[in-house]
Amino acid sequence: MKIFIILLGLCFLLVNHSVGQTCDQIQYTTINDVRRSTKYKGKPGNLLCDKNFIQDDKWYRFDSVAGNKMPTQNPGTGFCGTYVPIWMKGTHPTTDNVVKDATACGAAPFVFPLGCGYSYAIKVIKCGNFFLYRLKDPQVCSLAYCAGDKLPNTQCSVTGETLPVCPGAIPRVTVGADIKHEDTEEIRLRCFWESPGNLTNVEYQARWFGDVNDKNPKVQANFTGLETPEFLFQPRIFGGQLNDKIGYAFHKNVYCTVRARFKTGSWSKWAASKRIYTGMEVTPTFIPINDCGETDREVIVTLRPHLPIRGNPVNVAVASPTTKLIDEICVVGDADGFHDCGMVFQPGHRVGRPMRFKLMTNCATGDKSATLEDTYQLQPGFFDFNKVNRFWVNHEFPEIKVRRTKFKRQQCWSTGDPHFFTFDGVRYDFYGRGTFVLYKNKYYGTEIQVRQRACNGGTPSCNCGVAIKENLFYKIYDMCYVTPGQPWWKNNVRSRLRTYQLRDFKFSRFYTKVTQQGSTTKFEVTLPSGVKVIVDRQSWGLNLNVWAPQDPGHPSEGLCGNNNGNPNDDFGQWHPANQFGEDQRIRTRLTHFDYKGSKYEEDQIDDGCDKRICVCSRGGLKRCGAEAEVICFPNLGSIDARARHQGSGIGQCDSRPRRAVSLEDDTVDDQDEIQGRRGQGGPWPPLSSRPVGKLEI
Repeated sequence: MKIFIILLGLCFLLVNHSVGQTCDQIQYTTINDVRRSTKYKGKPGNLLCDKNFIQDDKWYRFDSVAGNKMPTQNPGTGFCGTYVPIWMKGTHPTTDNVVKDATACGAAPFVFPLGCGYSYAIKVIKCGNFFLYRLKDPQVCSLAYCAGDKLPNTQCSVTGETLPVCPGAIPRVTVGADIKHEDTEEIRLRCFWESPGNLTNVEYQARWFGDVNDKNPKVQANFTGLETPEFLFQPRIFGGQLNDKIGYAFHKNVYCTVRARFKTGSWSKWAASKRIYTGMEVTPTFIPINDCGETDREVIVTLRPHLPIRGNPVNVAVASPTTKLIDEICVVGDADGFHDCGMVFQPGHRVGRPMRFKLMTNCATGDKSATLEDTYQLQPGFFDFNKVNRFWVNHEFPEIKVRRTKFKRQQCWSTGDPHFFTFDGVRYDFYGRGTFVLYKNKYYGTEIQVRQRACNGGTPSCNCGVAIKENLFYKIYDMCYVTPGQPWWKNNVRSRLRTYQLRDFKFSRFYTKVTQQGSTTKFEVTLPSGVKVIVDRQSWGLNLNVWAPQDPGHPSEGLCGNNNGNPNDDFGQWHPANQFGEDQRIRTRLTHFDYKGSKYEEDQIDDGCDKRICVCSRGGLKRCGAEAEVICFPNLGSIDARARHQGSGIGQCDSRPRRAVSLEDDTVDDQDEIQGRRGQGGPWPPLSSRPVGKLEI
């Protein structure tokens, strides 16, 4: 087995103290890493990075053979084991137990002021023969704090590639998690890792966590460097036996962590794998129907297995409706994937590949002012008792709730530079720069992300992009980086808007209306959940308005607040507003702005050429084929009603419009309706900028 030699940038030992402002009362973390020395040159591909390791306003002590003090002079780019070293500007206190304010400087090249292009407000206290530092997370890579100015004996190895290993050297371990490839129906998960070359001097600890929020691991084990780098995690029912204490359950986000050390040395920090969802994801699980009207509407439900189908097929039955809210269930999908009113996942079905069915709501039934609610239960189907999948038969599906009611829609806006108004009526300003959650409702499967950038050359930030996603439906409007070499806000009326979008599916209540006047273009996006988003593109950026159902039982998250009718809890535990705003920052590398859609998934909705249709009616009646197609897409006189069921694709193989992948400069997709005419651009938004006009709901 080929082993890759990688070093860990950080290691810590937690020392227990109580909270206080004197040395014997401060809780701190000890960092022992010789590569933080000002004499140690970082190696490409193995640079230290303190992002997400150093926590804001936590106390740290440096203690290695390199030394225990931060340098007070710039060590220069590439030293301290990183690319941008962080040093302390000023002097250390000379009296014990006196806290001193100081500035930590990141010496980034070509970033002014030179030597301190990144700056952080820190504190330092002298504790006898060592110092404690209250540090800040540098937020970006590769930046790391320096400590000490010595290097150990050159006869030892700082990297651990050869023996002997220098004191304070720490191996880095990279960790992964996937599915164990076996010829069995039961699914075991595999944690694996890669480590330094001289494995005789390395040992590991590995842990599996049963869910992302679990504080304690389900199982853990120790390994030597000569053992196979693999740690398996079995399901809670394995080999016919219940192993609840050591096995994973369905519908959890499990992951593993591994740490390593050279024998007699310090442990590395825990390295975590990706998360694995243990089950079949069903979205959405709550479907609000607010704008039902007199005509029926179509609700698409997606089933997506995150674990493989092995051995026997997995049959999923759709329970018959019991109320008049859902008159018919039209099950539409690949011809070889359906069996009456159920779905069949065949062995070898690709992990992550979805299958879908459609609920055809009967909107014209009964008093529309009354609230109707129906619950559907998916369940393992037994089309052939001799072919039951022993693993998936234990899987429990979440309920799918459909509610027809009259929700009160509330408005939130982010306008100007930018000013916010939450659903519950709280006004505040937040000038953060980056990508943030504007609105999110996990029950609907809706998330709207906003990107704020510096604008007009000053302190304010403006909205330069918005990414709207609800399950597989998405629209992305982005003017942040459209002119290479120029700040986006300097383009004035020539600013371009780049869009990525799925074409409209009006029968699913996903569509966009576009109006244009002068340099201003307004996009009104309607989502299946009833959420409406108005993107008002000005020459300088975007004004954003979100209208969402007020549903206290299914509260929202994000800069728009929780939409529960109570303005006193919009900020939660975060005060003032800038702390609340920072909590909505998206810190992961990939955001919805990176989503370009899935042609495979979209073609499942688009393409009706190879589809099978079945109808499950009240009372358990099941009809498939041509009879079901007539029910789902009836002919109305000489007009084929299938044409108005836009997005169903049935019978429209040759004429259906293709999706719009990338559009620029006010180009819109097939379904956009442009009104108004082109004119002159508007002015820079005043500080009191407010949305103009109102949306009639």
